Amino acid sequence: MLNTLNSDKNSITTWWLDLLLLVIFFGSLYFIMLDQRPLFVPDEGRYAEIAREMALSNDFVTPYLNYIKYFEKPPLFYWLAAGAIKVFGLSVWSIRSVNAFLGVFGCLMTYLTARKLYGRATGLMSAIVLGTSTLYFVMAHMISLDLPVTVFLSCCFYAFIVAIQYPPGMTRRLFIYLAAVAAALAVLTKGLIGLVFPAMIIICWVAFTRQWRLLLRIYLPSAFVIFLLIAAPWHVLVTQRNPEFFYFYFIEQHFLRYTLPEVGHYQPVWFFIPVFLAAFFPWIVLLPATLWKLRPQRTEWYFLLWAVLVFVFFSFSKSKLIPYILPVIPPLAILTGRYIASAYQSKTTLTVAAIAVWCFLLSLLPIATMLDTRTILPLATLLKPQLTPNAEVITFNQYYQDLPFYLQRRVSILNWKNELSYGMAHQDTKEWMINDQQFWQRWHGKQPVYVFISDDELEKLEKHHPKEKFHLLGQIGSSCLIDNRQ
Repeated sequence: MLNTLNSDKNSITTWWLDLLLLVIFFGSLYFIMLDQRPLFVPDEGRYAEIAREMALSNDFVTPYLNYIKYFEKPPLFYWLAAGAIKVFGLSVWSIRSVNAFLGVFGCLMTYLTARKLYGRATGLMSAIVLGTSTLYFVMAHMISLDLPVTVFLSCCFYAFIVAIQYPPGMTRRLFIYLAAVAAALAVLTKGLIGLVFPAMIIICWVAFTRQWRLLLRIYLPSAFVIFLLIAAPWHVLVTQRNPEFFYFYFIEQHFLRYTLPEVGHYQPVWFFIPVFLAAFFPWIVLLPATLWKLRPQRTEWYFLLWAVLVFVFFSFSKSKLIPYILPVIPPLAILTGRYIASAYQSKTTLTVAAIAVWCFLLSLLPIATMLDTRTILPLATLLKPQLTPNAEVITFNQYYQDLPFYLQRRVSILNWKNELSYGMAHQDTKEWMINDQQFWQRWHGKQPVYVFISDDELEKLEKHHPKEKFHLLGQIGSSCLIDNRQ
């Protein structure tokens, strides 16, 4: 069967048939039940609100969070999500559909690349391994930047390795330019790793395989011009409008975040080892056999270096989050897919395995709502019909990241700054970033005031202000909603 699959490697019909089947397979896996759970906090709430404000303001240069400048990440995902809002309307589904679409696209590009390099069976299995790996599957259902940057980086690496399969000429040039475009999109998604990773991995691979002359035959000057034409304009525009952007974005959010534990999310150097074991489940059980049977040539070394260097890079970063490891999965998916295609040549076996994993992953979706109980959606739903234009909503000593999105309005924040500190230092936010004195002035004012507060904070308020009336509208978990009605 493997020989049959590989024998029609160049059949146009089978290429299109496979793409159609993969679109159906992954489309049903990623787009189903996209809106059946609330926004995961903090990340989904944060990025959904930035996209909502961008779609509302039509300002596609300066991102805002709760109407405060937010420059921790570049804007490409916000552009895509704002576009989805304008096309499909404002909903959780429309914003999550961006990553669902990109998730499918990444699987298709993996299929095309693996089939070009190794044949039809490897192409199909590589796409299935990637798309059904736990972390990739999860991130395709979430509003985040890690899946888009993984897809764009993968497209860059795929285009490069396919390009050098051709002799110098127009075809190679076209694929090199596609790699430059993908790298630029990665930079616009999550910053300098979109340039650092391709440069680091390709140079290390060229050095390891002693192909230095190759660097003279991959059209680097013109490819870099294409990269700059796509990646540079937003950086120039946003710096012109916000002169303080450069230091915060490039120095603090890139170099200091990587090198200083107090800037980002610190974890020990071994953090990604257990994370990877879970991220590549269930195919992690086949990875030892994949590596044992591997007899690496130049192409296989390329995929191995891709996986290893990305893993090492993030392991030594002082800031670590689980999704950072996602770019390691695509190259290992191709190597594992190649092993599966050669070791299990029965079409029935491969089909049953794919369907079993598909069913298993779908069964996890209803459970996902129980994994994060921090959502403020029930209280926001309770409040929204009661809101009048002159009412004020305040979050007490914290910021509920999903609240502005659900209420579709700015909220006032008492005694909390965190990632909003940068924007507060460069714009006037005193009307809605308030202190205790402002809170009590508004609480005793004539306008309706609604306050989202933890039960612990509410207990302290009642204890320290026994003469005040705190009317409880509702409670979900440890979060309460009160107002100033007497």
